Amino acid sequence: MKVKKKEELTCLCLDGEMTIHNVAAFRDRLLEALGGSNRVEIDLQRVTAMDLAGLQILCAAHRTSQIQGKVLSLSSKQLPVLQQARCVAGFDLIHNCGINPAAECIWVGGMPE
Repeated sequence: MKVKKKEELTCLCLDGEMTIHNVAAFRDRLLEALGGSNRVEIDLQRVTAMDLAGLQILCAAHRTSQIQGKVLSLSSKQLPVLQQARCVAGFDLIHNCGINPAAECIWVGGMPE
């Protein structure tokens, strides 16, 4: 995982698998990024696999950013690995979460790009 900082934006560039076996390291870097930046972007272009744990980390991070008044975005929300993980996990929903109904959600087509 690479971390790129540019002014007020921190970009986390992930590669490899985002699964139960390795999401803890991503979680730690993500919390650090959210603590030090008002805008965080997650680049999933090089992610090769994702499971429910990966989806849960993205969802929790999005909820945390909304509560803190920060912006969390995905560099691309139409990636096959993300679409497949959502479908397999049964999270291909049509309604946003209750934390901020006006905000986009990874379960409903993704977060802002």
